[in-house]
Amino acid sequence: MSNNNSVACKIYDQIGHHAFVMWGAKNTCASSDKSLTFQVRGSKKFSHVKVTLDANDEYAISFYKFRGASCVATKDLTGIQCEMLTDVIAAFLELAARL
Repeated sequence: MSNNNSVACKIYDQIGHHAFVMWGAKNTCASSDKSLTFQVRGSKKFSHVKVTLDANDEYAISFYKFRGASCVATKDLTGIQCEMLTDVIAAFLELAARL
């Protein structure tokens, strides 16, 4: 397993499988820039999320909404701690991460 895949697996584990199920996440993809990208269903604000691990062991989260081939909305957050990942993503998606 390469380092990029292990970082993506760590991000997935820190967010939690249950949250991914609640968000209807699909098409998860590990990237060469130590990130995990996934598509969500049910959010009216954003359709894709990218979580990147930075050099300070903090996370940067980018939210995207695509219409056809163009990206119409983005929001970028930096300095997110591990324990805040799930709650921050859920708040911006306006979707529950827990029952």
